[in-house]
Amino acid sequence: MCELHFWQKSWKVNLPNISIRSFETIGTGRWLDDEVINYFVTKWCSKSQTALGLNTFFACKFLFEGSSCISANSVEHLTSEHESRVQKWCLAAKKAQNLSSWESVFIPINESNSHWYSACINFRLQRVEIYDSLREVYLKSRENPVPLRKNTKTMLVLMWLTEILGRMRGEEVWLRNNPYTTWQFDPHAKVPFQSNNFDCGVHTLWHPNMSLSWECLDFGGDMSGKRLRLAQEMLEDSI
Repeated sequence: MCELHFWQKSWKVNLPNISIRSFETIGTGRWLDDEVINYFVTKWCSKSQTALGLNTFFACKFLFEGSSCISANSVEHLTSEHESRVQKWCLAAKKAQNLSSWESVFIPINESNSHWYSACINFRLQRVEIYDSLREVYLKSRENPVPLRKNTKTMLVLMWLTEILGRMRGEEVWLRNNPYTTWQFDPHAKVPFQSNNFDCGVHTLWHPNMSLSWECLDFGGDMSGKRLRLAQEMLEDSI
């Protein structure tokens, strides 16, 4: 298994919004920070030309109460002003990623600055899914009835977001209190589990590849290898 050691002076990166400190979090055993997550979400979404990537600050600003991203917003308290701000944010992301259109939206979520997971809204497949690589979260939530699962409230606010995004796409999407909808929802979709407490960010970056079938890196068990590929890609981009 390869190991990454970024104290070597030969490793240099020169990219906007990527500090040396952030680049070093790609090293083995480190927790990826926001700058790294945002860099690859923006780059890969732009490359896909089919997916809109929202950065790590979107979730805490619109989906959750506070920056810890623990308690999801109550849909009843979200207003037309919130919708207007969401639309403005998404239009800015679309412009930054040079997208003429999109069929999926990917949202990384930073929980208490200690864990990464993600959500995906797929208009082509009509699916809203939440991906969390923690085995215990998946198993415990699957055992509980839907109202008691960890991400149920988060799914409700994602349904609200999906309706807004649908209007932006010129589609009528009605999900809340609609028993006849053809959309499907999974607040705890099964994904490969992490084997430690620091690889969640790497897993999160590979979630869109699995859910959206992007032409990027295949998912396997070698996390150090994936970190090396991320580092190499950044270094190549900085040339």
